Order: sequence, then C-alpha cells, then structure tokens
Amino acid sequence: MINKTIQHISTMISGAITKNEININANINGVCIDSRRYKQGNIFFALVGENVDSHKYISNLEAEGCSLFIISNIEFAPKKSAFILVEDTIISLQELAKNYRTSLNTKIIGITGSNGKTSCKDMLAAALSSTFKTQKTMGNKNNEIGVPLTILSLSEDCEVAVVEMAMEKEGDIAFLNNIVNQNHAIVTNVGDAHLLFMKNKENIATEKLHIMDNLNSESLFAYYGDDDILKEVMEYKVINTAVNIKTYGSSFNNDIYIKRVSQNETGIRFTTNKSDYEFHIAILGKHQAINALSVIHMCYKLNLTDDQIQAGLNNIEVTSMRNEVQHINQCCILNDSYKSNPQSALAALDTFELFESNYKIAILADMLELGTCTEQIHYSFGEDLVKYQLDEIICVGELSKYIKSGYETKLGVAKLMHMNNNEEVYEYLKENVFKSCMLLFKGSRGMALDTVINKLKEYGNNE
Repeated sequence: MINKTIQHISTMISGAITKNEININANINGVCIDSRRYKQGNIFFALVGENVDSHKYISNLEAEGCSLFIISNIEFAPKKSAFILVEDTIISLQELAKNYRTSLNTKIIGITGSNGKTSCKDMLAAALSSTFKTQKTMGNKNNEIGVPLTILSLSEDCEVAVVEMAMEKEGDIAFLNNIVNQNHAIVTNVGDAHLLFMKNKENIATEKLHIMDNLNSESLFAYYGDDDILKEVMEYKVINTAVNIKTYGSSFNNDIYIKRVSQNETGIRFTTNKSDYEFHIAILGKHQAINALSVIHMCYKLNLTDDQIQAGLNNIEVTSMRNEVQHINQCCILNDSYKSNPQSALAALDTFELFESNYKIAILADMLELGTCTEQIHYSFGEDLVKYQLDEIICVGELSKYIKSGYETKLGVAKLMHMNNNEEVYEYLKENVFKSCMLLFKGSRGMALDTVINKLKEYGNNE
C-alpha cells in the first residue's frame, strides 16, 4: 500500500495543507474511506455521498490517532491532526492514485467485460503469483472509487497487478485508463449488462474496447474472439497497430482455443491447441476454461511455462458467490448469486447441467439494470430454459414473471412456479436440504438470493 510522508502526500494532491500539531515528515500507510475500517496510520478521505457525509466522523478518527485527513468542508477540520482542504475528495482520491501509479514500476493488466472479469482476475493473479509478487483488485473495487483504492493498495515492490475495470456508462473505461495506465489488457465479452445506460451491445463493446487505447508496442491485448459484436467493433476501431492482439475462445479460428474439457465437483480440466498440457482449475463451468485461455495468453506474454501457470492456478482465491458448491445435509447447492444477466445465467445453467443429481431445482431471480428491453430479455431467457433438464424452476421477483411466461410458451416440462420474495422461496425449499437433490441459485445481487442459502444452512444445521 502507499507509504509516504505527509509532506510527500501533500505534493501528490492539489490542495492546501494545514499541519496543525502533526510532524509532516511522519509516514502514512494506506488509505481509508470508511471510518469503520480505519487502521492506524491511514489517510482518511472524507467522501461525500448521496446518503453519507464522512466529514462527520473526523472528530472520532482524530481521537483514534488519525494524523492526516483529506476534506472538502472546512467546518469539520480537525483541531490537532493535519488536513488537506480540497474541492472534491473523490477527485483528490483519484488524483493521488494516478500520481502513485506513476511512481510504481509495477506491470498492470487491466480486465473488463460484461461477464467473467472477476473470475478471470482471480485466475490470472493466481497464475502469475507462482513467479511474480502479484496483487489484484479485492472484492468488487472496480469503479471510479474502487479502482483508485486498488491502485493505492499496491505495495511499491509489487511486480504485477491485475486490476478489474468496470463500466456503466460512456467514458468510464477511458477515465479509468488514466488512473490505471495498464501495460496489458483483456476484454472477456459483451453481454446485456449495462444496457440501462448504454442502449445496445455495440455501444458497450465500443466502451469496453477503450481499455486498449493507451497500450503500446510492448503491450498484449487479448479478447474473446467468439463474441461477434466484439469482432465487429474491432473491425472499425482505430487501433495502435503496434499493439500485439490475440484472441481466445472455443472456435479454432482463435489464436488459442479449447481442445478438450471435462468437469467434476472439484473443477475443470482442459487442454489447448498450444500444447498437450492438461490444466486444472478449481472453478466450475466450461466458460471458465475459456476465461482461463486469456490467462494463458497473458502468462505466455510474461514468459511463464505451463508448469508455472498451473502451480499458480493451484492456489486460486475465488471471489465468493460465483459458482460455489456447498453441501447442506444431502442437498448440494450451486451458489452463483452474485450477479445475473442472460449470458451469465445461461453459463450457470450449462455448469449445472454437467452435475449428476436425482433431482434438480433452478431458483432464478430478476436480472436487474437491463434497460428498456428488460421484459423481453427475461421472456427470451425463459424460452432458452427449455433446453435444460430441470425438474423444477422457481422464478423469483417481478421481472421473473416474464421468465415463466417465456418458458411456458415453449412447453417446457419442469414444474414451474413464480414466487414474490425470498421468504416464500425459503419456506418452500427448506425441507429439500434433507433430500438428495441439487439447487442452483442465480440472480442479480440486489435480489439477495444468498440470504435464502444462509437460512437453509441454519435450518439444516439446527434440525
């Protein structure tokens, strides 16, 4: 994490410093924006949000020993600690991150995409860690606040960092480029996520492909070559011709593609056209093998061998609620409840399909933030459901009524129900934890399906 003197920090942020009783040659370690997570030595940025003004916590943190505050409201200035008065604390956080990035020798790989970017990040960081001192975006710190926090968390001796870069609207990726200044980049795919702001997939692809704008002759850019929209936009995008561009996917037209893939409960095994080496990753789903191809591209670029890549992949730290297999008594649960859109939901169902079980139930909640076509998207997803061998389907939420309608028009044979909320789902499912069956939970984060899983665990463990 950033480790500088207060004096040095003051040169990296536009604003006037008041030192009060603090020695400005004292060191600062790390950054905090949440008073509940403050650690001794952190800089505290008093961010102002829609619901919370962090300035009101300054006096408490000063009593805890915080020696440097970044503030935009002089009325809350600390009495003894140093502070830098700025116009906007979020802009100052971004400014500090950009200047800190400039001081680092770290190679950074930026990753974006509608689906798969977090899994790709986790796999790539693990693979590289066998050879390099590696850090990555933690959790979902991938936006205009999270990315600066990720950069500021990097240690000065970090050799390679994997940074997840999210977008919701036009200009987001180009803005983050200026903070991250990535050496290499990956785009995993283009899906229906972000249609609320971006209107169509072509706009989403155009925005995501801005991640390659700052790359140079030393850079590698890898993208999912089976994505027709990405390929189409790449055809007319103005590209620095010196950038090394590689594709990956299932089709043999890609630079690297899957030759063989198999799955069991411990993960997936696969080979590629590049060698006969069989890779193993403790993540489920053929789509994750495809994501892993981008990882292999990057590792080859950084001169890792297959053995070194696998050594790192043996130690993946996976972000939670993404294809987690959990057991409650006789019931097996596939928890993929972190987010949802049609592409990721179908991928989850593909994974679910590969498991053998006496009885399968899919719990499918609303897919949020899909724009003006959201009802049709849910309806079409319901039509696609008929190709899966499911015994029951539970649709949860207002929008999921359209999933049910789409499934019914295709005369699917599964027992089909609609439920209004998670409490109804829990009450219906709780006896299933004592049966030999398998449950898939898939829905947008805002639908909080993980709360149902937690209640099922509690019920199963107490009975």
